[in-house]
Amino acid sequence: ADTDGDGVVDGVELDGGTDPLDPSDFEGDVVAVAPFFFDFETGSEGLVADGGGWERGTPSAGVSVAHSGANVWGTNLDGNYGNHQRAVLYLPQIDLGALTEPTLSFRVWSRMSSGDAFSVQLEQDGVWTVIPPATPAYGATDPLGNVGFGSLGRYVNYELALFDLSAWAGETVRLRLAL
Repeated sequence: ADTDGDGVVDGVELDGGTDPLDPSDFEGDVVAVAPFFFDFETGSEGLVADGGGWERGTPSAGVSVAHSGANVWGTNLDGNYGNHQRAVLYLPQIDLGALTEPTLSFRVWSRMSSGDAFSVQLEQDGVWTVIPPATPAYGATDPLGNVGFGSLGRYVNYELALFDLSAWAGETVRLRLAL
């Protein structure tokens, strides 16, 4: 199988010492050219889950409804996530070449245990760094010491999260949501 869609069979990648679920292990083609938006109704849109926690589908627990349409990316769509769980959702490479003030925005709802958080991270030179949102502010810390979102939306509402990517305008970036 070719889970990451880079044209190389997973077994060959593993034999070569790379992880087929980690987009930072290979260059691959740029999947998304900004400006664009993801529509979770038609498929995974190039997002890749690692760590066994993220899944795409219709939620039946928690907020139990998508912000729009029927599908979401979330953790355990029919129950609670595992406390202190480590899971990553990789976005495809994003070409910001045509933009001068790029922004990442998405709707988020989360209910987390104390000591858990999830963050948006950007990869540069093989190092993943937490990037702060313009709004709302991160208000929690995960077990690894990374700041991130804790509980947002308080049971019934989605909140708009905005991230200023202007520092990377003109570049191709890799982003992930890390729990």
